[in-house]
Amino acid sequence: MKAKRKLIGLLMFAMLFVAGGAVLVLSGGDDGGSAAVEQPIEDTRTTQVLTVTADIQAGVSANSSTLLSAVTLQEVPLTAVASDAIDSVEKLQALGDVKLVDPVAIGTPLTESMFAALTFNQAIESVETPPGLLRMTFNIESQRVLGGNLRPGDHIAVIASYTDPTRLSHIVLSNVLVTRFEGDNAGLVAEQANTEAVAAAQRGSYVVTVAVDAPSAEKLTHVLEYGKMWLAAQPADANLDGIAVQDVTSVLGAEIVSEIVTQTTGAAG
Repeated sequence: MKAKRKLIGLLMFAMLFVAGGAVLVLSGGDDGGSAAVEQPIEDTRTTQVLTVTADIQAGVSANSSTLLSAVTLQEVPLTAVASDAIDSVEKLQALGDVKLVDPVAIGTPLTESMFAALTFNQAIESVETPPGLLRMTFNIESQRVLGGNLRPGDHIAVIASYTDPTRLSHIVLSNVLVTRFEGDNAGLVAEQANTEAVAAAQRGSYVVTVAVDAPSAEKLTHVLEYGKMWLAAQPADANLDGIAVQDVTSVLGAEIVSEIVTQTTGAAG
């Protein structure tokens, strides 16, 4: 009986040993299989794209000095680059007079899809007023506002003209931000300027909203109340050197004015 029990114990031990070996073999096979699986190789390639170094308002042209002076080439992972990313200043300039559809924050890579040729139906409604500035709105005739060819985001110079007490004119404000522009022709691209519809619109008037500091708001109000005003488009590279208060003598010259006075006086005598 004891021999029989001993034999059964040996058989059970042998079975457990074989089963344990099988588990070990299978486990080893799994480990070997896992080790054989290929791991994905991380793409570490990089490329350069143009990014902006300052916040840029909507409506700025791709080839404007405002944008061209605020971009830099930055190294970014190739996998993070958009298919229409702009990778050189030359490519940015080649886009021409297309405009930024939306504002662009500092550090944003530029892509071609950010720009569009704004037409009448695509005109930008407004741009944000910078902190600390006042917002003023006024109505102005077409011929005094570039025939209506202004857009929000443009900068202008304000020329004041007075007839009382003397006939004077002068650029009283410069680099004024246009935040909103409303009218029959607001936002039209230059290529449309010869159509009859645009020609008719350009004979109308426009409502212009600008962002100015407090002293500039006072000057603007004075011009609107007591003088006449002309608006001039002012790109970032516009040169205002040599501006001065103009009167009939500075415009025509003292000699011509003296001659006119003499002739007038003689005729009256």
